[in-house]
Amino acid sequence: MFCQVEVANSIEPYPLPNHPPQKGIPELDKIYMISYDTEKEHRIFGIDMKTKKETTRDTLVEFAARGW
Repeated sequence: MFCQVEVANSIEPYPLPNHPPQKGIPELDKIYMISYDTEKEHRIFGIDMKTKKETTRDTLVEFAARGW
């Protein structure tokens, strides 16, 4: 499992050329790992959910498109 910062750092090419990826959060005392399983959604609704990496990449691409 990865925290969101690690997921963002693993995206190649990094979608925000003016903002290099941050390598960890030194002042963070605790890391809250979030895990989710989309099998139930797929089984019940017949839909495929995006992965954390896809969601993070899409968010950063949207930020870049807006000039943030």
